[in-house]
Amino acid sequence: MTKDLEVLLVTPTLRVGGNERQIVNLAKVLSEKNIGVTVCCLVDEGPLANEARSYGIDVITTGRRGRFDPGQIGRVSQIIASKGIMIVHSFRFGANLWGRLAGIIKRVPVLIASKRNVFTPKTFLQRRLDHFLMRYTDIMAVNAQAVKDYLVSYEDWSPEKICVIHNGIDYHVFQDPQMSNSQSVANIRSEWKLSSHGPVVLQMCRFSPQKKIETFLEAVKLVSQKIPSVSYVLAGTSKIAEEQAYDQVVRKKINSLGLENVVSLVGEVPAKRALSVADMVVQTSSREGLPNVILEAMAAGKPVIATDAGGTRECVADGKTGFIVSVGDSEAVARRIIELLKDADKRKQFGQRAQELVKTQFSLDKLGSETKRMYFRALASSKR
Repeated sequence: MTKDLEVLLVTPTLRVGGNERQIVNLAKVLSEKNIGVTVCCLVDEGPLANEARSYGIDVITTGRRGRFDPGQIGRVSQIIASKGIMIVHSFRFGANLWGRLAGIIKRVPVLIASKRNVFTPKTFLQRRLDHFLMRYTDIMAVNAQAVKDYLVSYEDWSPEKICVIHNGIDYHVFQDPQMSNSQSVANIRSEWKLSSHGPVVLQMCRFSPQKKIETFLEAVKLVSQKIPSVSYVLAGTSKIAEEQAYDQVVRKKINSLGLENVVSLVGEVPAKRALSVADMVVQTSSREGLPNVILEAMAAGKPVIATDAGGTRECVADGKTGFIVSVGDSEAVARRIIELLKDADKRKQFGQRAQELVKTQFSLDKLGSETKRMYFRALASSKR
């Protein structure tokens, strides 16, 4: 079947991460909507590349040669020419840079850059390059209104050029009956050395300073002094070398608070597995775009306690599907954990509302439909 158009998604990698998960989700749903999709990895592939290929997506790795590699322009240009690409849609700074430059040279009709977080640090040179490429960029695609507001206020983007499309997830994955299978849950509890009964509070994230895991640990200390019969799980790990030091910060914080036998560090585990034992999910970030973890928790019917960072308020309905607290306020986090621990009915109500919200507002189908609509609007107004 002839495709409606050919799109190139450019990313540094398809390692396991929130941004990369959304790229694979997007590639899958666009392919189902008759869009030809090629994913270009500039650095390396990572585990999600094979998942993308299982959906029939062509994944090509150009391979970075050195930290600053202008040769990427030529390699990406070759992919554009060989695939008949009409739209280049890139993610993260390096991919936004080389993808747009290659698209300019090959006169691709539509160039779309992406930003998926607020307050991302940039060097002076990066800011100048971004500003130069702004005039050639047809759309800046963002995953939250909060990110749009940031770009308009701090990076001088015209609001007319910015398109907000929220993340989408396959919510069916998190409604698998196996997740509530009592034997499966018991096995996980045993493996992670949790109590065989009693509630479980989960924080699941990359070990990065922006995640402010210290706030979660301080809240755990406060709650454990009042309600001792609770298990706490911290799932995740550092993704890149620059984050290794923060891993040690977290471990030292656990020791200093005397939580060695209270908090279970389980490493990086599938979200389904962690959520299957959780009664609630906590997210304590200082900055975010639109957190996948929160959407996954909601899809699994778990109430969420989250800090008011980035687009979190756009997915958590405060007082209806969970609670929003101020960034860094461990006492407020603790109060909300205690409130949910003491009220099983409220946990259930919040979880049910959360599931419905994900189905209607954060589905893969909605992600694909809105992105396809964005693509065709941009093509219709393109002057290249």
